[in-house]
Amino acid sequence: MGRNEHAASFLATTQRVLVMLGAAFWSSLSVACEKYPLDFLTPLVGEWNQFRVDGTERTFLGTLRSELAAGGCALVQYFESPNGEFSYVSLSAFEDDGVFVERYALSTGRMAVYQWDNSAERLQQIRLVNKPNEKRHFVFLDITDKSYFIADERSDDGGDTWRRVELVQLVRRAAAGQPSSD
Repeated sequence: MGRNEHAASFLATTQRVLVMLGAAFWSSLSVACEKYPLDFLTPLVGEWNQFRVDGTERTFLGTLRSELAAGGCALVQYFESPNGEFSYVSLSAFEDDGVFVERYALSTGRMAVYQWDNSAERLQQIRLVNKPNEKRHFVFLDITDKSYFIADERSDDGGDTWRRVELVQLVRRAAAGQPSSD
């Protein structure tokens, strides 16, 4: 099986597993959804072209589809690079303690877990499993209906100082028959 077929098979299997896992807690999400509304995620819902930003240069990384699911109580995201060599699917939902967590299943065979945080002046995802003294988070910037940025930042001193590792821009994809927003 070639790399593209393996990536497609992995993505399809991961989607089926997430649906099966999700069925176990969908019934409890409606209570969490009423208690913890997801309004802060509404601007991120849609289909996006994702670009790495380096100064004035932009490099196309792939497409991202983000949608609310389970009656608006969960966020599901699908990403795929243009050549199909990298993809992920993620599911965000509330834990029993009210923490909103996103679990990424990567086509590399690895997982990543982040906690959503919109309590500060900015929206961010904080990585829950880090190496000793290393912290990582994604900071969402300049969110509009047409685009937004995500800064990937890391700290090697336990969070005292941060360095930007990467900046990506997501630009809303045009609906069929509509001009591009790029």
